[in-house]
Amino acid sequence: MRKLAELLARVEGVTAQGGRAVSYEPLGFVWIAPAPVRRGVRTGGEGVAEALTLTAECRADARLTEGLLLRWDGADWRIALVDEAAPGRARLMLERDR
Repeated sequence: MRKLAELLARVEGVTAQGGRAVSYEPLGFVWIAPAPVRRGVRTGGEGVAEALTLTAECRADARLTEGLLLRWDGADWRIALVDEAAPGRARLMLERDR
């Protein structure tokens, strides 16, 4: 089943009080075909955390880069990897913190 996902870029800034503000800039929409969600473990500088992962296929699009977000069905998924599956097609590896 295909889903229409909004593509977002994370924008960080500094508030007048010296704090940090995070907002998301819309870059457009992408039709994706997500696979079932898998549970996994993600390791990084903050230690080990449980994460949800999934793969999704879509048409190749130059806007799809690692670090951007895809939002659909009320959930935000971070693009961890973009792989060219076939000419004109892309396979995305997506992650979401649990």
